[in-house]
This record gives sequence, structure tokens and C-alpha cells, in this order.
Amino acid sequence: MEKCWAEKLISEGAIRFANLREYRNWKNGVLGDKNDGEGMYTLTERKKRFLTAIALLCLLLCTPLAGQPPATASRSAWDAWGGDAWGRRYAPVDQITPDNVSRLEVAWEYSTGELTRRSAGMLANSTAETTPILVSGSLVSCTPFGRVIALDPVTGAERWVFDPGIDADFQLPNQYICRGVAQWRARIGDADALCATRVIYTTVDMRLFAIDARRGLPCPEFGEGGVVRLQSAAPPRRGETRLAAYGHQRHNRRGLHDSG
Repeated sequence: MEKCWAEKLISEGAIRFANLREYRNWKNGVLGDKNDGEGMYTLTERKKRFLTAIALLCLLLCTPLAGQPPATASRSAWDAWGGDAWGRRYAPVDQITPDNVSRLEVAWEYSTGELTRRSAGMLANSTAETTPILVSGSLVSCTPFGRVIALDPVTGAERWVFDPGIDADFQLPNQYICRGVAQWRARIGDADALCATRVIYTTVDMRLFAIDARRGLPCPEFGEGGVVRLQSAAPPRRGETRLAAYGHQRHNRRGLHDSG
């Protein structure tokens, strides 16, 4: 968040534009009527209450919650795309220090093989931006073409590979890309059962997959044989589990929303 609403100057019924988005909100009639030509405008009582509510919401979002888990070494597994469920992107580890960082050596390397597997045109229209996560003891990542790979985090040995078979004729909205996967764990039942822990991700050809995290097999109870086609998916009914699937974000577009 570029600037908390709580930090805005709200006094004597006037407020200054803090950024371009705020000006656009004023221009579209969201905030109030302009008072002079120097970026000041008068707020109605209704709009004052609106801004006050936004400021309180910002304070809640900007203040750590009482139930937020502490950043301890026991929670440094990096089992989510943002490091943990809170998206803090922080691992409280102390094995690497300023004293020994210059002595680090490469432990292992792994090649996805995509350079020899794909055509020159597909490679030219692809980019690697994935963030691996730890799932059921494996380091799980994805290639720009939707192949999900599980590796031994200690040795780099390949444990399994899932290939969704990307449709090469699909009209891409952007590039071949995969920025990472997510995971889902069953709260009850046998932890070693098929799909008790699942790798969840989307492909560029508008499919949502659920894969067994230990075996790399599609989860048969998810969608149709482990896949949901997002272009034709029906909206969820009451009582069903919902997944927020985010496939791509178009950049360099005008609008009031944040860029991806």
C-alpha cells in the first residue's frame, strides 16, 4: 500500500490530494467537490464518514494482528508463495551470516529441459519467474509451460514431474509463464492418503489443477480427473470450498487498479 489513508491530512473539512489515484477518485465524484485550484476540496458529512471508515480499515490492515504467528525459526519452511500465509517473504534463519556468505558453494543444479523441449517461438514468448515452495518435504516449482517439478531440497534429485500438456495453439493473453504454485492440506484423515496434500496451480490455457503432493498425480475428486477448465467453470454453490485462481495480469494498462 503506497500510502495509508490514515496518514492523510484530514482537518477542518479539507484534504489534499496525496497521489494521482486520489485525484481520479475526486474527478469521478467519489470524494467531494473541489474547493480551490490548489488540490484542496471540501468534504460532505457523508464523505467524511466514508474517509473515516477507510482510515480505520487501513489502521487494521497496517497493524499486526494479535494472533499473527511470530517469525521464529520453526516457521521458516517457505511453504507458501510469499514465504508464509502472511506473505512476509522472510525466513528467520541464521546459518548464513556476513562472516560465511563469501564461502558459500553451489550445492546442486537442476535443468528443466524446456530449452530442448519447446520450439524457438514458444521460448521467445516465455519468461521464468517462479518462486519454489516446500510441499510435503519436496521443493516444488513450475516451468513457464506449466510443468510442475518436485525436487529433493537437499540433493536436487527429481522426485516427480507433472506435465499438463499445454495447448500450443491456445491464443495467449500475454506470455508463457508460471510464477509458482500453492498447496492445500486436508485437516482430517490420513496425511499419507492420496491428495491429502495437494499442489494447486493454473496454466496459461485457463486450467486449474490439483495434484497429489507426494506422487505428482492428478486428484481424481477435483473437477474432472484433477482439472477444472476455468472458461466453462460453474460458480460455486453454498457450502463448497472456493479457490481464488489468478492466471495472469495485463501490464501497462490504464486504470484505477494496482498493477500486477
